[in-house]
Amino acid sequence: MACTHRFRAKRDPCELATGPDGELCPWHNPRVDKAAAYVADTLAELIRSQDHADLEECHLVGLMWPGAKLTKGNLRGADLRDANLRNADLTKVDLRGAQLRRADLRGATLDNAQLDGADLTDANLGNVSMAGASMQGALIEGTVFNGADLRKANVSEALIESFYWNRLTRFSGIRGVEAKPVTDDATQPFFAPFAMGDHDISASRRSSLRDSDPDLERTRLYQAKPGASSATMPQPPPAPTKPLTDAVLEQEAVQTTASLAAARNQLLIFRKRNRQILVLLFLSLLVAVSLAAALVLRPPQRSNGTVTPNPDLVVDTAPTQQQQDLAFYRQEIARLTGDVNTAERARDAAERQLRSQEQREAQSGVDHRELSLENARLRASDDDAASLRRKLARLQSNYNDMLAQNRRLERTSSILAEGLDNLQRENERLTELTTQEQRDLVMIQGLEGQIKDLRTELANTKRQLDRTSENKISLEFDLRQAESAMDALVRRIQGTPLEALLGTMPDEAPILTLTPGEPLVLGGDVLLTLTVEHATDERIQVTVIAQGPPDQALPDISVILYGPDEEPMHKLGYSFPTQPRRPGFASASSLLEASIFPQAARVLVTPNAERELDLAER
Repeated sequence: MACTHRFRAKRDPCELATGPDGELCPWHNPRVDKAAAYVADTLAELIRSQDHADLEECHLVGLMWPGAKLTKGNLRGADLRDANLRNADLTKVDLRGAQLRRADLRGATLDNAQLDGADLTDANLGNVSMAGASMQGALIEGTVFNGADLRKANVSEALIESFYWNRLTRFSGIRGVEAKPVTDDATQPFFAPFAMGDHDISASRRSSLRDSDPDLERTRLYQAKPGASSATMPQPPPAPTKPLTDAVLEQEAVQTTASLAAARNQLLIFRKRNRQILVLLFLSLLVAVSLAAALVLRPPQRSNGTVTPNPDLVVDTAPTQQQQDLAFYRQEIARLTGDVNTAERARDAAERQLRSQEQREAQSGVDHRELSLENARLRASDDDAASLRRKLARLQSNYNDMLAQNRRLERTSSILAEGLDNLQRENERLTELTTQEQRDLVMIQGLEGQIKDLRTELANTKRQLDRTSENKISLEFDLRQAESAMDALVRRIQGTPLEALLGTMPDEAPILTLTPGEPLVLGGDVLLTLTVEHATDERIQVTVIAQGPPDQALPDISVILYGPDEEPMHKLGYSFPTQPRRPGFASASSLLEASIFPQAARVLVTPNAERELDLAER
């Protein structure tokens, strides 16, 4: 029975035989597990029996076929989710509308392949050769293009949500994208200079003899904004903040402690410097006060009883050296006073900064404790989540095992049902064969009885044939004697009046056609009726009826019977004795052996020989 799968596109129906369910072939049946190891060999054998690989809309989820050879194959609309086609040759393959979610195509060859409208979500196309491939209208989300060759590929109208690439990815001559500048951002909006061939890494840069360049192999992510189309390629959203892990919290705590230590050191430096300035200022004030006191309290000089005024107190318009020093010290005291005020203000600011830093440190310690508690809570939640994930994984594994067991049971039940049907059909066939053998046995027994009867009848026929042969010999002998007697009689009647009464010679009488069972009537002086009919299968009965005038002797009658070729078969002679006062009526019949029925007869009528002899003797 042919597969009942209905293709979305107009094409000839699937000609593959159906499976145990009687509706779909194994390749279009989603209930058939394609992840088994034997599936690839079976599929390869099927493809070898075809002119080309025709797997349109086939259900091939989880197919494990690394290194597959499917050049120019038809995989349009095929479901290849989670399939493993590493290093496969898919040159010029038709994958339009195919489902390739999470498919592993690393190292495959997809040159000039058609992937229009295909779903490439989370597919791994690392190091894939896709030169000249068409991906118009394809869905690209989370797709890996690291090291892929996309030169001259066509991505017009493709829905590009996100993909991974590196500088080994080749975009030279790609079509369907808009040029934008390149930045160092790992999530830059697009790579148009790559597409224009500005950053295409040649084969010489990929030489295995050179040390690997981490920047070339570093994975970059393109991610579009929600609701943005692939034609405009907007800037991606900013990178998310770093999660609050233990390492981050410890780093922030170290930075905060270092800041506090630096603030304390700066405050100590200010305090030490202020002390030095205060000491110098105090010493300067002491020197200034001492000098002023010495000048003011010097006693006046006496000369001849007359008080001589102190020359130092004499007003002199020109400044003395002491006055200059005093002015210098005043200026220095003012400067030092300003420096002390500045140092005091700096000290106050440092103290305020220290108090603020201490408050921040205290708050940071509180925040650190809170974050530690939150981190511990998150760790506990994460542990619970991990435990739940393990339980969920075990449940999923048990569920998958149950599904696999159910599938095995379904396959086993289908095999058993098919075997039971085969046994029932075989039983019916054997019953028919037994019935036919019984009928044949009964028929053979009947045939053996018939053979026995035929053997008996054959023996009887042989005996009858022997008797017939003996009768024939006797009849031939009688015929020769009759011919001798006839010749003698003819010689005796030659020249006598009886010769004129013999009538027509045998060769002159007509040959009359015979019909089985129908009388042959002849008229004249005597009315004759000749009837020839079947007595048995190999015997005939000849009946002759003669009717003439009363008290008149009936003539002698001779009957010659002829075969199909007018060859004489039998010759019969009838003579009726003369009896006075007897009506002119007589009949005679003969029973003859004959394998075939005579076709004609000749009837000869001659006068009564006995009467003519009596007349001749008189």
